[in-house]
Amino acid sequence: MGQSLDVITRFYERYNENDFDGATALFKPDVRAFDPTVGEMVGIEAWREYNATFKRAVPDGRLELDSAVEEGPHVVVQGRYTGTHTGPLASPEGDIPPTGKALNLHFADCFTIEDGLVAEHRVYFDQMELLGQLGLAPAGAG
Repeated sequence: MGQSLDVITRFYERYNENDFDGATALFKPDVRAFDPTVGEMVGIEAWREYNATFKRAVPDGRLELDSAVEEGPHVVVQGRYTGTHTGPLASPEGDIPPTGKALNLHFADCFTIEDGLVAEHRVYFDQMELLGQLGLAPAGAG
């Protein structure tokens, strides 16, 4: 495992341990991030709040790394976000109340590492898959 992938592995471990301070310490203060539901985020506070939103909705949420490719400062991960939706999930239309449904949401994470810290983070996932797993869209959606 190279240095860039090592940073991401440590981030996933700390996230899964609910160590937000440790996870945040692996990101640059001016990190640029993107998520399909919220768009672009700039700065560590915006990134931290985004992740806290998911942890409020899925307190047992885990990032599962299924495979990864590292090329210099770039890391691309194929993974799954797993857990149970037991808290309110913020959405553009307002909070989605807890459904009690289990999640096994596939995602792709793209990272750029600079000076041993994450400088850019882009996550991609199928929003219809998320809604379908929460029982808010027809089965098989996504």
